[in-house]
Amino acid sequence: MKFLRVISLMAVIVSVAGCSSRADANVAQDLTANYNKIVNNCGSQDNPAYLCSGNLIRFTTNDHNYLPWETSPTSYQNGTGVSFFYTRRDVNTKVVFNGKFLGIIYYPPLIRPEGKLQAKFLCAFPMDGVTDERVQSCGAHSAFPQDSIPCQDQGIYTADEWYKQFTSIDKEDWGTNWARATHECGFDIKEGTDNRADIFNQMLQAQKKVKVEEGAWDTFFNFNELIMNLWVADSKGHISNAQDLPIQAFFYTTDTDGNSGLSDARFFQQRYYDLNNHIIIPIVKIVQDSSLSKVIYVYNSADQQVSK
Repeated sequence: MKFLRVISLMAVIVSVAGCSSRADANVAQDLTANYNKIVNNCGSQDNPAYLCSGNLIRFTTNDHNYLPWETSPTSYQNGTGVSFFYTRRDVNTKVVFNGKFLGIIYYPPLIRPEGKLQAKFLCAFPMDGVTDERVQSCGAHSAFPQDSIPCQDQGIYTADEWYKQFTSIDKEDWGTNWARATHECGFDIKEGTDNRADIFNQMLQAQKKVKVEEGAWDTFFNFNELIMNLWVADSKGHISNAQDLPIQAFFYTTDTDGNSGLSDARFFQQRYYDLNNHIIIPIVKIVQDSSLSKVIYVYNSADQQVSK
């Protein structure tokens, strides 16, 4: 009987371990399902689509002296927010940023696992808003202190109105939208905003409109930008309850020049595991076709530094 109990216990352990491994592997399926889920809202006009659909992506540094699930001490000292971008099947977004090849993906806030913190987003720009140079990320840019205040404060509520404001100044001579990005307004999407779901949809429509009207993606601005409220942290930006952050996956990308974020993603997966109660955040690879019409999330057991 004792031998049978031992065998039974071993079977349970193997079964649990197998289920855990499958759960990690399923992250690519879950990300794909979120990516393919197209909704106008998450149950009401108070709940915009990003709360339950699409994927919230943040590129991060590969500096091993830094914890990529935290933000910089400067951001905390200045009270600025944290930048993400939102991608979904109907919103063509180029998953690149500033020569970086790794980052984190958050769960959509309303479908995060029990016990995880809820990310609160404050504003959204149809294109990169150059938010590191704005007043508390969502406010005015010094280059255009009046025209770049939040959209609703200017009476701008629709994609057409936003695009008119966006194109009211010319591109630079070399054809980029840098000046327009500092001039553009961002939509207020924080909790309590009127018609928040529709406002978010208008932001997505504005992003699509830039793609259609401009005829090609700008070299620098291929994505929207959402600003998340800062997590509670100490003066150096360290988060004491990082194990509760709603991180769904670490991700990495590659390019045709041989650059890859995999080794850094593996390093940070191990670091998170060591610092946060041995929680394993799976690593996925993000692959995108040249037309930007599809984002693919790939889980490979060989990519994982830590496994159950």
